[in-house]
Amino acid sequence: MALKASAWLEVLEGQNKGDKIFITSSGLSIGRKKENDLVLEDPMVSREHARIEQDLSGFSIRDLGSKNGVFVNNNLVDSASLKNGDIIRIGSSVFRFHMEEEKVEEKVVFEGKKEFLKKQKKTSLVRLMLYVLTAFLLIIVIFGLMSSKKAPEQTKTKPSEERNVVEPVTPSTQTPSEKTSQETPSKKELTEEEKVRFNSIYQQAEIAYFQGSYAEAINYFKEALSINPDCEPCKKRIDELNKKLVEIIKEIDKRAHEFFESLQYERAIDEWQRILDIVKDPNNQYYIEAKKNIERAKERLG
Repeated sequence: MALKASAWLEVLEGQNKGDKIFITSSGLSIGRKKENDLVLEDPMVSREHARIEQDLSGFSIRDLGSKNGVFVNNNLVDSASLKNGDIIRIGSSVFRFHMEEEKVEEKVVFEGKKEFLKKQKKTSLVRLMLYVLTAFLLIIVIFGLMSSKKAPEQTKTKPSEERNVVEPVTPSTQTPSEKTSQETPSKKELTEEEKVRFNSIYQQAEIAYFQGSYAEAINYFKEALSINPDCEPCKKRIDELNKKLVEIIKEIDKRAHEFFESLQYERAIDEWQRILDIVKDPNNQYYIEAKKNIERAKERLG
């Protein structure tokens, strides 16, 4: 039997939502250019953005050097194999990949000489297995006879010990429900609407991240995390971005102090104002310090 696959994309979000886009044997080109098989009129989509192809191992998607990337199951990829149910995000469009496999009969040709050799090999293999099985049964019979002779002697020497052996049982301190909850921690099950919304926000977060808009990216990742609290990539990105922001803020603050010490108060104020624009949280320590330094620089200006 051989497998012949047919596949299509289900549009979950974006233009023509709900449509099915079938992938032909020659593949599917995706982009903003009109010559593509799937044309996406979206400023976030490159003219030649991506291509889905089929080979002997199955279907795969390949980024054609796009600006904003291709995401498969929230992972930015250059190329990736596709399986049933995978979520693909290109620009503001979200797709679900579907694949059906059909069994196709293959013609098998037997040649007389080869068939004879195969039968001969099978016969010799069966004989060998019979010999091994006979020898094994013989060993079991001999061992059983020897054991039956020794059994009465053991019974005479220690009859009470064999009867009174009791295995100690350690009582479990956990109920079955407690064990189950520990082994399989509950995860929030997202609705279809939540999945689509999450994918859209996550993509915006990734785009902001790659464009260097770290504060904006953090807000998007936090919003995505509020929809799907089990999103580990969101948590990692937030930690990573917080560290990057601290480094950037420290660098700006250092430069502002250098301007201040060299009596360039207006330039120092501009740098500290950048920190306020990045942080935007009046309770944040970096925000408070930058605010104080701006007031100090304004006093020097008179």
